[in-house]
Amino acid sequence: MTTPEDPTQRAPHNPAQPPPSPYGAPGPSPYGASGQPAQQWPQAGPVYPPAGPAQSPYSPPPGSGKSGRTVTIVVGAVVLAILLVCGGTVTLVVLGIKNVSDAVDESISEFDTNRPGGRDNPIEVEIGEEFEIDGVSYAAGWRLEAPQNEYDGDSIAGLRGTNERDDESSESVSLSFTFIGADDVEIGEVRCRSDGTISHGNTEELDCDGNKRVGGAERVEVAASY
Repeated sequence: MTTPEDPTQRAPHNPAQPPPSPYGAPGPSPYGASGQPAQQWPQAGPVYPPAGPAQSPYSPPPGSGKSGRTVTIVVGAVVLAILLVCGGTVTLVVLGIKNVSDAVDESISEFDTNRPGGRDNPIEVEIGEEFEIDGVSYAAGWRLEAPQNEYDGDSIAGLRGTNERDDESSESVSLSFTFIGADDVEIGEVRCRSDGTISHGNTEELDCDGNKRVGGAERVEVAASY
């Protein structure tokens, strides 16, 4: 007797699978699920900025204008400096020539015996009065001094000279004081001199000596003794 086959104990039926494709899994169908071709939208490409104005190959490179102005300023400054230096040099030369000319004129005038205070043109002063000869100023306060013995004459004390010459040169001083009595008769003379030269701006007291008594003089004249 044959036992009927139990359908639940049958081996499951697996349909045969096709071998895998060497080109990989198929992509999505271009027709979509409905079988109709899917609409294709154009894709946007890369966006480029708008092109600027074309630059001429003969245009000056950027910044050339500023460089030109800088060069102009530098050249102008150099020219100005040269002009200032040249002008200063000319000024110094002119001043030097003027100073030399003034010094020569003053030196020549000192040999003029008729100048004020010259040997032939003495100036009249009071005893102790301030006066000036050849750019040397003599302060007030000088005085007559009696001799210390019977053999000497009257002298002058406290005569101080300050060199204020315009040419700023040193000066050696020698003065002659003439004491005049009545009827323009000369009574006596006192000579004063510096101890060497007096530098410009310096003050020195002069050494004086006389050979007569001059106390009765009515007036006093003084002049450079050279």
